[in-house]
Amino acid sequence: MILLSYENKLNQILSLFDCLSNSLRLKVFRLLLENDLCVCELQMLLQVEQSRLSHQLRLLRLGGLIEAKGEGRWSVYSVRPEWKEHALIKALKNSLPLGEDEKKSLLQLSQRSPRLKRSFFIQRRS
Repeated sequence: MILLSYENKLNQILSLFDCLSNSLRLKVFRLLLENDLCVCELQMLLQVEQSRLSHQLRLLRLGGLIEAKGEGRWSVYSVRPEWKEHALIKALKNSLPLGEDEKKSLLQLSQRSPRLKRSFFIQRRS
């Protein structure tokens, strides 16, 4: 039974490393550690084609690292809760901090994104 538990943990870590072995997936995952984002927002931040980005998001979802939920007409992606507090993810976040350019881009995104503007407007009306 102990061996089976170890094997499950080992497979989980191998899946994590496999999913993050692509630079675009790693960038996407790192951004999602900061904020929940939709495809159009990730496109604005990363300057990549929608089809390429959607493919990488699909692989991250299949690997169990992220999840998508509907929010109006958008699919919003977030890191799955079980990964947010994982020791390896915390180490990743510490060893790959966002630079000033990324922080500035996230701030600008919050002002330009139709989804985020809509959320802010709805919250203010409530």
